[in-house]
Parts: sequence; C-alpha cells; structure tokens
Amino acid sequence: MKRRADPTNGLCLNALFDRAFDRGLITLDAMLRVVVFRRLREVAIDPDLQCSLVEAEGRTITVPKRFPPALDAIEYHRVNVFKT
Repeated sequence: MKRRADPTNGLCLNALFDRAFDRGLITLDAMLRVVVFRRLREVAIDPDLQCSLVEAEGRTITVPKRFPPALDAIEYHRVNVFKT
C-alpha cells in the first residue's frame, strides 16, 4: 500500500502518542476512540504510574475537516499493529 504521501494516512499526535501508536500501545476503534493496550492499563493502575495515554482511553479524537483519517488505515493499524 503506497500511502506515505497520502494526507488521510496520518494523525496529528504529540511525541508520546505518536511513539505509542507506532509501537502498537494505543490504537483507535471504529468510532475513532482511543484504545490502550491492556498491559499498559494494568501497569498504570498504580497512581504513581498514571500517564496521559491511559487517561485518553475512550476519548474520541478530533477529526479535521480537511483530510480526515482513512478508516481502512485505522482498521489496518488496529488489526495488524495494535498489541492485543
């Protein structure tokens, strides 16, 4: 799939979320809500380890009016990259 230059194949994420997304620690569900890797949620149950990744669980991303993310690319990430 040649989507590198496709603007619908990208998400505007801060450095922490970008790295977590690339490593499969977070993804988006079909409704574009943040899903966090189960093991990360378990580890972050300790209040001293809470981080913004876990706090984002279930939140819907803001979709840009121009070049919204391609749902098939999000699904590909969820199925093939996200750690289940």
